[in-house]
Amino acid sequence: MLGRLVLLQLTVMGYAIYIESNPCTILQHKCSAFLCIPNSYACDGEKDCPDGSDEKDCPCNIHLEMTCPNGNCVLESHRCDGTDDCGDGGDEVNCRSRCKPYEFGCLNGNCIPESYRGDGDNDCGDYSDEYYLD
Repeated sequence: MLGRLVLLQLTVMGYAIYIESNPCTILQHKCSAFLCIPNSYACDGEKDCPDGSDEKDCPCNIHLEMTCPNGNCVLESHRCDGTDDCGDGGDEVNCRSRCKPYEFGCLNGNCIPESYRGDGDNDCGDYSDEYYLD
């Protein structure tokens, strides 16, 4: 059942005062477009409010996702996979090296032969083999 938001206008001493009467219950989410939807519809991955406000500012699922520095949510399984899933590189930083002793661990989690470092080619895919030379 969708509810409508009611806006009341009172005149007090010549000034108009607007009072918002929210018909939404504690079991409902108030859409920005003055509609009420069940709380279970909010942050479920589907836009139920006409303006999509039920999908804004949703927290990431702490059991399945990481929160990127830009606020996006990315599956934990995509962390350190060599692909920028966050859109800001946040899922590709602080990755533990899984590389062999004779390999270089790129910042994006890739491993390349140590001999490829500093050769002028972007072997890592993120240029870390060219910029981070010891």
